[in-house]
Amino acid sequence: MGSNKCWFATDEYVVAFKKINDDFNKGPDKKWDNNVLQGMNIAYMATSALFGVGKNLTRKGLVSYIENNGSKISSAALSPLGYSRTTHEAFTSFWIGAYDATTVLKPIDGTRVLYTTDSGTGPVTVSNYVRPALPVDAIAKGA
Repeated sequence: MGSNKCWFATDEYVVAFKKINDDFNKGPDKKWDNNVLQGMNIAYMATSALFGVGKNLTRKGLVSYIENNGSKISSAALSPLGYSRTTHEAFTSFWIGAYDATTVLKPIDGTRVLYTTDSGTGPVTVSNYVRPALPVDAIAKGA
């Protein structure tokens, strides 16, 4: 996703995050790349968790909220978080891609397939996760 290009440029999260970057990042070193997208996605998930905890924010409350709702926090990722009381895994599915000569990240063989497994010895399967839609106002909400 370099050179201001992205093979999934029509993805609703990418479009919203790019608009936010365009509207508010006015510095001379302004960029739009996968690092910016990932940083915005992490901020979006953190904001969602903070909204979920509510006004009585404590560390204990935030950890509890994420352990109970982490897998329901929406994000630009095509996979849910694996957070729960018993595991603090990050995303549970991944797709395999390669950068082309113009630094655009593309799925291997042209088809994005998400694979998932547990962190131990579970089988690798194709994910059937359906990502929640971005809220109309693009503002993170609690899960």
